[in-house]
Amino acid sequence: MEGKLYDCDDACFLNLHGVSSEFPPFYSVSSAIGIILANGNVGEYLSKDPEDISTFLSRDGGLNWFEVRKGSHIYEIGDHGGLIVIADDQHPTDTILYSWDEGLTWQDLRISKDKIMVRNIIIEPYSVALNFVVYGETVSKKGKKRGVVVGINFGSLNERICKNPEEPDSANSDYEKWTPSDGKDGH
Repeated sequence: MEGKLYDCDDACFLNLHGVSSEFPPFYSVSSAIGIILANGNVGEYLSKDPEDISTFLSRDGGLNWFEVRKGSHIYEIGDHGGLIVIADDQHPTDTILYSWDEGLTWQDLRISKDKIMVRNIIIEPYSVALNFVVYGETVSKKGKKRGVVVGINFGSLNERICKNPEEPDSANSDYEKWTPSDGKDGH
């Protein structure tokens, strides 16, 4: 996240949480080929300590990973991978983060005047829209929980939706062909 490599000698493994973890598991969608989001840690073993967890992203099907945020986050992908939305899922927050460039840069968006314990972010089933729903709960000073649902329409931010997925690599398309590789000799 800070542009530095991890300094972990021989025990430098990316350990990702799966579906049986208390942290959101690795995640991808078929409409955003190659993009994977995950929570985990770098080191010899998988850690359950929230202080060790970071949110990671791969843009090439898991060959290369980079840390996008410290801490655990919940995530969702839209616009064929052109839009990614994340939120802290361990601490109450009034802000989500979003990226229009496959996670290379992130912007904050305040979504509530009160802090919300975000439980999930969802989108329509094909993950191609610009409309997301963030839901969670607030807790009053008396300990009473109240459900919260926030709809977010990124179309209103006047970013252009990606066009012509059926014509990748052409001058009038925002899409490019991508071929999976194991990173060795072009295989």
